[in-house]
Amino acid sequence: MKLTQQLNFKVAPDDAIRDYKLPSDKKESRQMLTDTGLCLKIKKLHKKNTTHVKYRKDFYYSKNGKLVKFLGSFGDMTYKEALKALDEFLLAVPSAAKTSKNTLRSVFELYLTFRPSLAATTVKKKKTIFGKRLGVLADRDILKIERKHL
Repeated sequence: MKLTQQLNFKVAPDDAIRDYKLPSDKKESRQMLTDTGLCLKIKKLHKKNTTHVKYRKDFYYSKNGKLVKFLGSFGDMTYKEALKALDEFLLAVPSAAKTSKNTLRSVFELYLTFRPSLAATTVKKKKTIFGKRLGVLADRDILKIERKHL
């Protein structure tokens, strides 16, 4: 059963996280706690020849199923503190970094600025060829250009 589906999670999330145990066949689990990307990574830590099992429970910011930023460990911070740390992290990341707004034209212009050894006539030729062949795609986001568009 997922951690967020337990009855006591809504009332006392810290108690629910503290008492949560992994099934015996799992060594690690990632639980999405909020829609904003707060994730709890739970990992078993057990020594050989013992039956006592310890858990490491860490809060992360997760995006698209990947752990992006470590926020802190459960023993050092509470659930509310993790939510606050996540909000601070999301506010600190500029919105341009969250979504790419690089157009093909802007990338081409950057390419030309990092090639100062090109002669003026060569730059003019490259711009003409770019306009003729890729002018239709020039204002499109580069992440959304697919092979079929070329």
